[in-house]
Amino acid sequence: MTKQELIDAIAAKTGESKAATGEAIDAFMAAITAEVTKGGTVQLVGFGSFSTGARAARVGRNPATNEEIQIAAAKTVKLPCAAPRGSLMLTMSLYSGLSRSAKECGTLSTRSVLTRKTRLP
Repeated sequence: MTKQELIDAIAAKTGESKAATGEAIDAFMAAITAEVTKGGTVQLVGFGSFSTGARAARVGRNPATNEEIQIAAAKTVKLPCAAPRGSLMLTMSLYSGLSRSAKECGTLSTRSVLTRKTRLP
């Protein structure tokens, strides 16, 4: 699902205009970005918690030349899925590109999500 498709879906569900819905989503993302940038955590009960993580410096390889390169340390944003709604996060990960495995997000396998509807608790 793209951002525009998300805006369309939320606008249809709430009855708000697409412009107002887009502004609300932008404000939501800006608030999360500001808090995580400061080093804080944003907890959305039943969904997950946005927080910062650290990736250590490491040695990599340039695939074109096979030459070793140094990859600098970096800060990352983590979004571990919430346990009660794990099946929802797994379903969302299939469509939105979040990399979460079935083991991390609940008891359902990827195959079961693709072959039957998921019931939420």
